[in-house]
Amino acid sequence: MAARAGHSKHHPRCFNGSGIADKPILSSLVFLAETVAREYERHPTLDVHERRIPRNPVYSFCMEPIVMQPIGWVRSSIAEAVDDQWGDLVSTIELDERTFSAESVRGLDEFSHIQVLFYMHQASPEKTLTGAKHPRERQDWPRIGIFAQRAKDRPNHIGLSTCRILRVEGTRIWLAELDAIDGTPVLDIKPYLTGFGARSEVRQPAWSEELMAAYFNPPGR
Repeated sequence: MAARAGHSKHHPRCFNGSGIADKPILSSLVFLAETVAREYERHPTLDVHERRIPRNPVYSFCMEPIVMQPIGWVRSSIAEAVDDQWGDLVSTIELDERTFSAESVRGLDEFSHIQVLFYMHQASPEKTLTGAKHPRERQDWPRIGIFAQRAKDRPNHIGLSTCRILRVEGTRIWLAELDAIDGTPVLDIKPYLTGFGARSEVRQPAWSEELMAAYFNPPGR
């Protein structure tokens, strides 16, 4: 019991003062346990790294969440996620005017490029991958860990894009080739500085270069 009491000090969301798990947490853990059992029943031969479940589900539920509010939203002519053909696309980021004003982006138009952090809101939580898979399900490409590729089915579903700034007006930013769909919540924007870019020779595997070959082609090509 002493160990549990000590645990509650670090994870108050998981245990009450008596060291017993609160009922909502117990219900969540039961649900997760059932999900894990179904996953093993459906795919009994899969390696643990291939399963779309946390390796330590209890710890995952006990961690304190990180809560973020969007600073704005993407406005784009593309409403559904696509793999390629982001070239020549013009999108707009509309900042939340309840919080931000033109002062928030003062001086941004002096930069040529911007980096956008966004939440891929159409990614399915049930498909979140913690292990490895073939990028785009291409069997001719190697199995790659989720943190060695840029797939949308990643933990936290956070995307990152470097875009060219076309113009800034008020709380709206026009961008070229932002690979985020209409309605995407924007978490942060930062001007691109060459000093934060790669400071040594960049290398990447052949499959990634093949993957990117048509990524920024104009639509229809």
